[in-house]
Amino acid sequence: MSRPYKIKRTKYTGPVKARPHPLFVVLVVLAVFGLGYLGFVSYTPIYNAIMNRTQASSQTSPPPQVPEASIPEEPEEAPPPEPEPAVPEKFRAIYLPAALLKDNAALNSFLEGLKDTSLNAVMVDIKDKSGQVLFASQNQQANKWQAVAPDAIDLSALAARLEEQGLSLLVRMSAFRDEMAARGDKQLAVNYRAYGTLWLDNFQHLGGKPWLNPYSAGAQQYLLDLALEAVDCGARLVVLDDFCFPPNSMTGDAFFGDTQGVSRADVLKSFAQKFEETLSQKEARGAVYLTGAALAGGPNPTLYGGEAADIAAGRVLLGALPYQFSAEGFTSGKLTLRQPLQDPADTVKQVANLALQELGDREVIALIQGGVEPQGVSYTAQQIADQIKALEELGLEEYVLYCTDYKAYLLPQS
Repeated sequence: MSRPYKIKRTKYTGPVKARPHPLFVVLVVLAVFGLGYLGFVSYTPIYNAIMNRTQASSQTSPPPQVPEASIPEEPEEAPPPEPEPAVPEKFRAIYLPAALLKDNAALNSFLEGLKDTSLNAVMVDIKDKSGQVLFASQNQQANKWQAVAPDAIDLSALAARLEEQGLSLLVRMSAFRDEMAARGDKQLAVNYRAYGTLWLDNFQHLGGKPWLNPYSAGAQQYLLDLALEAVDCGARLVVLDDFCFPPNSMTGDAFFGDTQGVSRADVLKSFAQKFEETLSQKEARGAVYLTGAALAGGPNPTLYGGEAADIAAGRVLLGALPYQFSAEGFTSGKLTLRQPLQDPADTVKQVANLALQELGDREVIALIQGGVEPQGVSYTAQQIADQIKALEELGLEEYVLYCTDYKAYLLPQS
């Protein structure tokens, strides 16, 4: 058997490839980056040259339009908030008789005494039941008819004097019960069967008096003009007393002109609305005066053309005076008072509660007793306070203390 070949292995002795020098590598990398940068900066000019876009043409071309829908609209400014209506002042007033207004020393002393009370207003009369105007009015008709009192008060000066002490001025005026204006212009008055002769509310020998005609636009305007003049002098509230037709006027002898089929209730309420709206334009308030007895007494076709409550517009000065009822008591289908004079707080409470039912959402300012009754019944300070408390329990915050003798007042303390 032959011997196998033995393979001899030798090491490779060919040429060995040398590694590049590190400096050479660095130079190559820098050259690559340099060529890249030159290509980047020369791309845009070359591209523009190819596409025939010169630098000049690019400057004159209009900017790209942005669709309107993509432009965000500025939010609309919210309208300024409407000012909240001013809350009317809640009047806690006291009536000042004419005799006090004519005595300057007594008036100043009385007003000083009000500083320690909760009162913030006073009420005065500016036209009495005869039609005499009690303030120095510049009204041409009143002066022509010599209806302005010789000793008329300066209403502006009084309002300024009250304002110094933080008191508001409220005024009351007789409305259609006005013989001076009726005699001054018969066209404004209730006439007897036809124009030319005045109708009287009673026989002449029994003291019958003429009245202004509630249907007369001229009579209404006369009352409104006096009220506006009082507001210009500083009055904040004007109350129409005797806001009704004259008694005994349902007969055919009482001539009211062409009434155009308008009822008595409607003509009174229409004027009450106009009166309040006109005064409100001067930031003053208007009201009509109604007694609790009138509200409780049922329909009165002569005075009101129906229910007393139907003639009121938005505001009523409510007569809640105990002496307006019989001392022996009062009973009707709406109200029962057993001792109206002996328990004034109960009288006020029941009358005010009835008024709220009859008048609905109309404002009520109560006229309550502030001292001695005309019949001579004298109340204590506690009884005066109890009347005010009775109103507050019913949610009524406004009142006028009433007494014809200012020396007999019992003032509520603050």
